[in-house]
Amino acid sequence: MTFDLVVSGGRLVGGGAPLAGAHADIGVAGGRIAAVGDLAGAEAKVRLEAAGWYVSAGWIDLHVHLGPGFGQGEGLDPDADAGVATGVTTAVDAGTVGAAEYEAWAERVARPSATRLLAFLNISADTRRRPVHGDVANLDVRRAVDLLRADAGGRLVGVKVLASQSHCGPAGFLPVERAVEAARQSGTRVMAHIGHAPPALAEVLARLEEGDIVTHAWHGKPGGVLDEVGEVRAAVRQALARGVRFDLGHGSASFSFAVAARARAAGMPLATASTDLHRPNHAAGPVFDLATTMSKLLHVGYGLAEVVDMVTVRAAESLGREGELGRVAVGREADLTLFEVVEGDWAVRDAEGEEAHLTRRILPRRTVRAGRLFPCRDVPAGGEGCAPG
Repeated sequence: MTFDLVVSGGRLVGGGAPLAGAHADIGVAGGRIAAVGDLAGAEAKVRLEAAGWYVSAGWIDLHVHLGPGFGQGEGLDPDADAGVATGVTTAVDAGTVGAAEYEAWAERVARPSATRLLAFLNISADTRRRPVHGDVANLDVRRAVDLLRADAGGRLVGVKVLASQSHCGPAGFLPVERAVEAARQSGTRVMAHIGHAPPALAEVLARLEEGDIVTHAWHGKPGGVLDEVGEVRAAVRQALARGVRFDLGHGSASFSFAVAARARAAGMPLATASTDLHRPNHAAGPVFDLATTMSKLLHVGYGLAEVVDMVTVRAAESLGREGELGRVAVGREADLTLFEVVEGDWAVRDAEGEEAHLTRRILPRRTVRAGRLFPCRDVPAGGEGCAPG
């Protein structure tokens, strides 16, 4: 057969790849993976030499904010800022909009995007208000459930709640209760942002079940996942045992190198690595992009394959989409990320302002989304501007 695209000689990495660690070719036809192996003699309309690069399933960023002008007005361009130009084939908007703006967001932001966009629906119908959950009348369970049920198997994957004092305000714990109610009635899942109490972390975790997601797991604020002596809190251990999944969600104020190192040393698993990208932390940092967040996890001590798993197979599992996303397999849609790991010295900061020096950095070079090939831009860690990838 003649392939539309053959990616030649890349090193497959991550649990989502067959022959992980081996050098192999990937043949793409009709937007799907048609062959994996030795395709040196195969005919191809386009042949991309990937020798010296790693190849994984397309990256999934589980927590981003997309769509300029929506919600609080801090959403990014889904392709150029957080998607295919950065190695991400699937970006999951985490509550930028609620039921009041969802249809407009889907029409103007999601449908025209080359990047696959999924979304958690904010439990507050109108997310333009401050604090987002401050108005109890805005916590519209019925409207959210109707949208989620109508979209069954489509773009919407669950319900987002911002379980912290700055977002809940006078509504207290009620937003969490309403979000859980909407998720259970719709058969989806909750993504709970955690931060400054109230609500207290233990109270939030007590309402979460298998498949629900806690984002901003390793923030440096008081009352986080570790107690005063650096041990994993009992409520966190119990949530993990129930199957609650903990997500990084870097953001402007929600990732601490010190907490990450202590949590890893204490044996706390991290299911997924996401950015919480939005306009302020994209251009000026400290987040910049998913590759920089992944590079920070290499610095903390994770292995490359483990980090790649966090943005491929594990992210797909968190979305309930493991049957279609997160793996390199014949017959699946051809979503691939091609990247390098380079050595050097790059100064980066966490959300607490703590500086670290990376000695290895992940650089996305090309993205394949549903068989289409996209170049990646290079945003240097530290934010000194960008150049073509």
